[in-house]
Amino acid sequence: MRERFPSVEADEAIAETLIALVDVFGSYRYDPEETGRFHNYLTGVLRHKALRLHKQAQRERSLRERAAEEPKEPSDDPEEENYRQSLFDIAVRQFFDDETIAPRTKEIFRRTAIKGESPETVAQSFMMERHAVDQIKSRSIAKLRTIVGALEKADD
Repeated sequence: MRERFPSVEADEAIAETLIALVDVFGSYRYDPEETGRFHNYLTGVLRHKALRLHKQAQRERSLRERAAEEPKEPSDDPEEENYRQSLFDIAVRQFFDDETIAPRTKEIFRRTAIKGESPETVAQSFMMERHAVDQIKSRSIAKLRTIVGALEKADD
């Protein structure tokens, strides 16, 4: 596994495999004629989990690289910083006041982006997959950028 997926933490892939097996053991019936060997089944689940973790690591690496390419220029002007902060505050208020955005989306964004809770914890409390929480957070940030852009355009 380490040769094919070098960036994947083996312990994390194994832990996720065991969690998946615990979920399946209640209904799993071993029948080598029908389902094949258990070793093959277990290896397949592990390979699937490792592949998913590998793709997730690639996405995170890509996001970090893009963020590094666009460094934010800190402003020495306190008025500019106050202006930027007030734009952000207004955008956040508009985001939370927008009735077209689902309350669950707002709560997930508040907990992950503002309060800093881990996506795993939030995903468990909403009984969703972690990638869904990440996607909601990402779309919410994109919506905030759109609102800030509209505010800047209206200010010009």
